[in-house]
Amino acid sequence: MTYPTSNDTVSPATDLLSAAPPALALRIVQPGTPERTQELPAGKCTVGSSGRCQICLPNAQIRPLHCLIVRSASETVVTRWAPGIQLNGQEFTSAPFVVGDCLSLGDVEMHLVAISGEGREPESVVTELPATTNEQKLEEQRPARHLSVRRCMNWARSPSFSG
Repeated sequence: MTYPTSNDTVSPATDLLSAAPPALALRIVQPGTPERTQELPAGKCTVGSSGRCQICLPNAQIRPLHCLIVRSASETVVTRWAPGIQLNGQEFTSAPFVVGDCLSLGDVEMHLVAISGEGREPESVVTELPATTNEQKLEEQRPARHLSVRRCMNWARSPSFSG
């Protein structure tokens, strides 16, 4: 690895764009399920009860698309898409999301944690969750919600959304 010297010219904009975002994860605490840690990907990350969300939280209190987390090299921002979500116990619309912050969605808490390169925890992968009453309720409501959720998620994933 080479470091710039006083004779080198360095563009701050180029450095910012080429810098990789720090490794972050969400420690998810949900009653009745084991605590899990899931790596937070760079770019846009959807959080909700829909199976199409990058972070899926099957729970009757959580909307199909509850919030959007956008990570860049310089910051992480969380944007509320549905009521009933708090950042560090406070209502918000869009706010910076930093290590140590806690998102509360009903009885689910998501804590933003840093992951070191050496002691990196593996991403939790849940292949199949057991059917619960909450999941059954979500399945019953799916047809009525499906179209609006699909439009919203397609918009959030579109290249025209700059975050």
